[in-house]
Amino acid sequence: MSQEWYYAKGEQKHGPVTSAQLRDLADSGELNPTDHVWSEGMSNWRPAGAVKGLFVSPQSGPPPLPSKSEVSEPSTWSVSLTNQWVAASAGKKTILASSFGALGSLFLKWIDIGFASGNGFSQGAYFQLLFLLYPALMPWWNKPVNRVFGLLCVFVAAITTVDYIASLQGEIFGRQINTAGGGPFVFLMSCIGLAVGVWIYRPDHVRVQAG
Repeated sequence: MSQEWYYAKGEQKHGPVTSAQLRDLADSGELNPTDHVWSEGMSNWRPAGAVKGLFVSPQSGPPPLPSKSEVSEPSTWSVSLTNQWVAASAGKKTILASSFGALGSLFLKWIDIGFASGNGFSQGAYFQLLFLLYPALMPWWNKPVNRVFGLLCVFVAAITTVDYIASLQGEIFGRQINTAGGGPFVFLMSCIGLAVGVWIYRPDHVRVQAG
């Protein structure tokens, strides 16, 4: 663009100006794409925005920041649980994991005869679960657990489960069988884990002070 240009804003005509001056007018905003321009060799006035290279497109950059409503953030509740789990002691993690294992065992078969079976709820296994409330809930609240009483609770829950398994021992067609399903055995393994957790557990604030 080395020729001379005329430009019109509304009913007023301006010029002539050089190509460089026309570009400066466009860059400064004094000349808009909807204003008309003319140069020698053009049959009619045309919008300035139709002149190639006169208006430089804005450089591509990062998109605008999303609004708060568009940002998906984890809930405070889930973040709190995650932080508590990461910061928990080995004893607390063992107790909580074993407690969930004991609870999950109630959904498994506690009696399995083939044609007749039942989960822990139908067999009243939630009775054994009640003994685990104290050693399971105290670490959840970051409270100290009385080691003797906690182990006693776990022991009673385990003994009643062993007694339940033994009660399902019987003889059919001269063969000794046990109709216990996998649920009570998972519960027993969870009790062992709870006992280990109770033995090594210390509340987090006590652990920090000791460290």
